[in-house]
Amino acid sequence: MGEASTAGDAPATTGDDSPKARRRRRIDELLAAPLREGRGQVTLASGRTLDYRVDAGFLPVHAEGLDAGEPIAAVMATSYRLTDADARSRPVCFAFNGGPGSASVWLQLGALGPRRIVVPDDGAAARGPHALADNPHTWLEHVDRVFIDPPHTGWSVALDDDARKTLLSVDGDAKALAEVMRVWLTRHKRWGSPIVLAGESYGTTRAAVLADGMLAGGLDVAGVVLVSCAMDLQTLVFGPAHDLPYA
Repeated sequence: MGEASTAGDAPATTGDDSPKARRRRRIDELLAAPLREGRGQVTLASGRTLDYRVDAGFLPVHAEGLDAGEPIAAVMATSYRLTDADARSRPVCFAFNGGPGSASVWLQLGALGPRRIVVPDDGAAARGPHALADNPHTWLEHVDRVFIDPPHTGWSVALDDDARKTLLSVDGDAKALAEVMRVWLTRHKRWGSPIVLAGESYGTTRAAVLADGMLAGGLDVAGVVLVSCAMDLQTLVFGPAHDLPYA
């Protein structure tokens, strides 16, 4: 599913029609599907125009780590890359929302991507018909963006309840996303690029765990961006005689 990848052969159909077997076939189908690719252009608030490439596809997560056994999840990753940029020096920023249990659509189409949902200036819920517009404040000017839907969110698919229990743990969640990032960097030939993490809400906790694990594993992290920080979860609990969340 990288720039030069091709779809694999479709998985063979078996007579097993159990829920787990159906999900296994679905995961295999998603991982064998070709990368969806396109091009776009966005005009920034400064007046500068950027040409970019966008691709979306599924990446595997394995129970025992990279390429160990059959995949237990297919994870959707959508990337925006500046056209004709020097990949050796241009950073790659992996972004994810929080929840836990949220897809990356909020950061992608609400704040950071080159396109955004049109909403009222006061931040109220938009009324239909809904529309997309250029995002003049997109981070694409500075970094290539990869938006990841964790295995239990968005378009991503997990194999079964056992897989979900593993993937919904703090360490299991970080391990899965680290594997997804490694696969993306390999398939897009971007290991020479500086790596930045951007997390929102619980994604800030995830970013901290990820950064620690990546550094321990010898993978350099050039920066971490914390949006709507939730590193101290007591700041999210609005209770009697507890003033910290209001501050």
